[in-house]
Amino acid sequence: MGHEYKKFDTLEKDYKKLLGRKSTLVRMIEKRNKELLPLVKEVKKLKNEIEGFDEELESLKIKIKEISIGEKWEPPIVITKVKNVKGYDYLRGKIRFGDKEKVKMIPKKTELEFLKKIKSEQRNKNITEEELKRVLYGLLRGWVLDWWRTEGILQKK
Repeated sequence: MGHEYKKFDTLEKDYKKLLGRKSTLVRMIEKRNKELLPLVKEVKKLKNEIEGFDEELESLKIKIKEISIGEKWEPPIVITKVKNVKGYDYLRGKIRFGDKEKVKMIPKKTELEFLKKIKSEQRNKNITEEELKRVLYGLLRGWVLDWWRTEGILQKK
């Protein structure tokens, strides 16, 4: 019988190619895992160091918050009127810590609430524009200080 089964011969070659590729991939993975092992140990070591720093940072934030909430120290706060690129005016509070500033935009809603509160009080019925501005800025300084004590300290920069 002179009939040959060439189809099975090609299947055998394809099968050998697949097995060879599988072995190559396994070797490549093992080689890279060996290279990664010392790096993984170093990463774990650095993560442990970072955890220690994070704990210290959290304790410092708590101490800073306790000092600021305890009314022991108030940073200078300046309220300024700023015009954005669209031409709208908004108020901005700047808190200064030595030579560094932290800036917080005061929401228009908050500004309007304070204005409404000031104008609704009986003693402020005949208040001048300059006195209104002075009282408003005083209230807004308090709002910015409260924001700083509750949220501003916790923000990363």
